[in-house]
Amino acid sequence: MTYETFKRELMCAMRRQMGKEVQITFEPIPKNNGVVKEGLVIRTADSHVSPALFLQDIYSQLKNRPFSYDELADRLLNIGIREKEKLEEQVECYMDFYRAREHIFAHVINADWNKARLESLPHEKMLDLAVICSYRIDGGSTGNAMVLIDQSQTEHWGITSSQLLAMAKANTARQYPVSLISINDMIRMAADKEDLHICLEDLDDDIPMFILTNTEKYFGAYSLFYPNVQQHVADVLDNSYYVLPSSIHETILVPDSGIYTPKELQDMVKCVNRTQVDPKEILSDSVYFYNRKNKTLSIAANGK
Repeated sequence: MTYETFKRELMCAMRRQMGKEVQITFEPIPKNNGVVKEGLVIRTADSHVSPALFLQDIYSQLKNRPFSYDELADRLLNIGIREKEKLEEQVECYMDFYRAREHIFAHVINADWNKARLESLPHEKMLDLAVICSYRIDGGSTGNAMVLIDQSQTEHWGITSSQLLAMAKANTARQYPVSLISINDMIRMAADKEDLHICLEDLDDDIPMFILTNTEKYFGAYSLFYPNVQQHVADVLDNSYYVLPSSIHETILVPDSGIYTPKELQDMVKCVNRTQVDPKEILSDSVYFYNRKNKTLSIAANGK
């Protein structure tokens, strides 16, 4: 069974159940870094919101085993209906600035890879990165989601881009505090939680690395730009340090011990980005350096 066959048969099953009053289409949905994912979009005449369901993972799980298209269609339509109801509640809040303002947050993306997108988004450049703002939708069957806030929405709210960014930054730092943990400690905790048997002697404490994120580990790379965090981390590490952009959710900090060169660290980042990170969650191929003495963050190896 090919993916195209799967889509065609599933759409037929969904239309049999919903009838002509519901429009079901497959549409390209733009994501971060120019990634475009195909989504199944469900539209009804009585609603202004249209949930999108992404089917690639479902197809991967089902393609080599028997299943009922009618049963799958029923499950997905129920999910779509629940998502639509959730979105309708959120849209009412989203349009009212005084209700929406506590749900506005900041996160960071790659500026060069998202140039076209940034043209319509209020943002602030940070080296080769850009801080943007999103409205957070909590809950739902697909978990939390972010709706990017564009210039037209700030105009509707009657606020400036600067006001939006200031609010988003303050909300993010207040509601999602910074988290700094060594990779070795994280491995030990994971081993305890999963009841894994690892040789602790294999953990290299001579070359410490630390994960910097927020307490939710969701869009946590922005925590690097919380007020005073860069210098506070340098004081905790008692050293200057390199910043490896692990993903949009976290960064890895490497104290400047002289063991690695910026180029060697950049090679690590590129390798991990190409083999381990979802393309839409890659933050950058660059490596950054925080100078404790000068209190400056700069690009140590440019990933362009």
